[in-house]
Amino acid sequence: MVRTHGTKGREAEQAMELAGVRQSIANLRTFPFVQRKEHDGELQLRGAFFSISDGLLHVLDKQTGEFAPAV
Repeated sequence: MVRTHGTKGREAEQAMELAGVRQSIANLRTFPFVQRKEHDGELQLRGAFFSISDGLLHVLDKQTGEFAPAV
């Protein structure tokens, strides 16, 4: 991430924010009860962040791994 976005400026800040959301989901999936609920279809983990700059909710797409504005 640092090679791509550096460590300063808004682009780097946003990249780190999004990486934090992805990591949080990965961390939740380390819990056995979360794994069970996901496997049984009783739980769906979703990643999202609200961008104050554009006023939009951006949701993590499970297929692409990218964030896009919620429709």
